This record gives sequence, C-alpha cells and structure tokens, in this order.
Amino acid sequence: MGTKARLALEIMLNIGARRSDACRIGRQHESGEYLEFVSWKGRNKEKTRKLIVARFTRELRTALDQTPTGDLSYLVNDHARPFTIAGFGNKMREWCDAAGLPRCSSHGLRKASALAMAESGATAPELCALFGWSKLETAEIYIRGARKRIMIDNAFTRLDEHRKQKSVSLRGRKPAGGTNGAN
Repeated sequence: MGTKARLALEIMLNIGARRSDACRIGRQHESGEYLEFVSWKGRNKEKTRKLIVARFTRELRTALDQTPTGDLSYLVNDHARPFTIAGFGNKMREWCDAAGLPRCSSHGLRKASALAMAESGATAPELCALFGWSKLETAEIYIRGARKRIMIDNAFTRLDEHRKQKSVSLRGRKPAGGTNGAN
C-alpha cells in the first residue's frame, strides 16, 4: 500500500476500469461513496457514450488514503502530471514486470475484475452497467467462466466428501482375503 502501482492495481481490480479511464479518474469523479465518469471509449458518440458508476471499495479507499495522488487524476507520473493512455500502459507493463508478472496487463486486470464480480453472483446486466458493455453476451463470457470454476470446485468438494465417507466405512471392515489381513 502507498505506491502508485498498488493504487493502479486497486483501481483496475475494484472498478474494472479500462486503462484509458484509470489514468483519468480523479477527485472530480467522486460522488459520495461512488465514482462516476464517462468512459473514454465511445465518449464522442452519443450512441456509445457510457456513464460508469462504481462504488468505492474498502481496498480502493485505503489505497487512495495511503498514496500521494493528483487531483484531476489519482494516478500521476513522476512529473506530477496525469498519465497519457500510452504512458500509463507502459508504466503498468513496468510495474507488472517488476512484480514478476510478465503475463499480467491492465486489460488482464479488467478481465480478472469481471470474473471476480461474476463469481460473486453478479448478473449480466449488472456486469454491463459496471464495465460499460452494451451487449449481454460480453458479460455472459465471464459468467460462464465463473460458473465453470464453481462447478469444478463443487466437483472436487464432492470428491473429497466421497473419499472421507469411503475411508470411514472401510475402517469398520475386516481386511479382504482372510482373518489376519495378509494376502
């Protein structure tokens, strides 16, 4: 906590921001316990313009409280100026590489956020509202991924329970092949 890298991580994970939004979000977007901003993607087209509303999480609030920020943009570069979109992408790459996560990216964090929301039970319309998607099919991709993980966890839980029951039932039996247990 307290680093720009951690703040960027919390913004990406907790509100699922695109990098184009993460580098622009600042105090002017705060509205009580929410952040409200127009998504950079599609901002100039009436038809595709999306208002994103995300609630502050405890983790994001803690990161903001413990990290030096700018005013118009929480995330600022070494010159105390807001990052450009490309500059922020390059910095995220540096931070991920320094953390030993060469396959991690800002878009990957957005996808991880969507999957976590889906795993928590968020519906397709809820995901669309938070991530600014116009098609329910996009949200369904993450819901299917979450269901798959849940189904896998359920299958392994049942397997563990089956093995415990089998172990308990075998304890009371005599060994097969004779009375002394030797085969």
